[in-house]
Amino acid sequence: MFFIGLALYIKTLQQIAYFLYRYQLKEYRLDRTKEHLIRTYPDFLHAWIYTTIFAPMSTKMLPQPTMKAVLIAVLGIALYNSLLCLLGPVVLVMGLFISPFFVFAAQAIQSPLEIYVKVRLQKRAHTKIEHLKAKGLKVIGITGSYGKTSTKRLLTHALGLSYNVLTTARSINSPTGISRIVLKQLTDKHDYFVVEMGAYKKGEIQELMDIVDPDIAIITGISNQHIALFGSQKNIIEGKSELLQGSSVHTGYINKDSEHQPIVPRGLTTRVYDASTYKFFIKGSKIPHLPESFKINAGGAFLIAHNEGVAKNALKAAFNNMYEKYCDVREVKGYNQSTIINRAFRGRSPLSSNRIGVLHSIKHLASFPQSVKVMTMPCLIELGDEAKKVHTEIWKSLYKHKIQTYITTSDYYDDIVAAIPRNQTYIKLETDPSHVIEKLKTHASKDTVMLIEGRTHPSIIKFLLEENEK
Repeated sequence: MFFIGLALYIKTLQQIAYFLYRYQLKEYRLDRTKEHLIRTYPDFLHAWIYTTIFAPMSTKMLPQPTMKAVLIAVLGIALYNSLLCLLGPVVLVMGLFISPFFVFAAQAIQSPLEIYVKVRLQKRAHTKIEHLKAKGLKVIGITGSYGKTSTKRLLTHALGLSYNVLTTARSINSPTGISRIVLKQLTDKHDYFVVEMGAYKKGEIQELMDIVDPDIAIITGISNQHIALFGSQKNIIEGKSELLQGSSVHTGYINKDSEHQPIVPRGLTTRVYDASTYKFFIKGSKIPHLPESFKINAGGAFLIAHNEGVAKNALKAAFNNMYEKYCDVREVKGYNQSTIINRAFRGRSPLSSNRIGVLHSIKHLASFPQSVKVMTMPCLIELGDEAKKVHTEIWKSLYKHKIQTYITTSDYYDDIVAAIPRNQTYIKLETDPSHVIEKLKTHASKDTVMLIEGRTHPSIIKFLLEENEK
């Protein structure tokens, strides 16, 4: 009996760790966790079973040991042990079915401390920002449904040709992350602070603005990304438009090609840019095979940098280097001399797919001269009721361009049946990474171009990027 009890105890601890891993991936947000469960499982019963007693047992599915994760884990296990002491062995069985409760309860217990630390951190960061702005610092805020990180990196490089610039690292765009960068890295030696601002619901951009008080606002584009969390397209537009309403914002830059335009406050000076804007700055240069998304992001970055005093000749001279460093869909040679376009990772940071980005990627892939074109991608997430419509549009585009595609997650694959002919062979579901690799091997050659789109299993990426392997 002792060993049975010990096995049950350890299994519950494993389930707590697994659910915390999933919760951490969703940024400890209940709304994102709920959306994930609704999208992944057919009903509540399946979601409950597969996050408790059937939770996968894998060392790869453990939470990152951050301070918050460790605190939640310790509190959750302490709660479990307390119930075990109070109610006895019956909790050993109960724990198998209520393990997520310990994670949520632990989160609730530590929440007041977290809020206190967060508010104090944000106030200190805001005070420092105002102090540095009085000395001449300019703050540029960037938000949008897509293109934020790419535009941020391009703009930082472009401004850096003439000024000392600090930017938020990787895809850090939360209040706590931004506050820490302000307090630890921002100094009076910086001329500009370029801030990426993310949001999943209305009011979250305003919270970030209360910290950094931007002078210049950039809306990179508005689509239906994260509509399941925002609640409606109207809420997305209003949420992204909050950036233009800051009391210190004197100029707003807006992507003219965006399918939805932000709400512009009366009296605000605005500048628009599109996929053709970048040509003004690099006229006469040798232009590589540019994807549409890069043209848009580079156009906005160059326009702002030039308006802030960076010489046109300097931008033109730096263009090729910027393309090599920051283009998400830059092609490289990979397995068996095939051409690989990697849109799964930027450095070590995974890239999330969105509707506009995927459609741009498909269009870019279709423009290559190679006769064989292959793509791997997961289904998109957090689209709510728009999911079927979005995936149908993507499937039709892939089928139209005759791109051999392997879908690596099953969330909305059934929608393909209604979107394209049943006997088609171009789009297939393949969730096992090893099977995907075997399929890709059959296509790889000098006359093949392969696009890796979105969060793809590392083994697939490693295989494709093994340069010149036969």
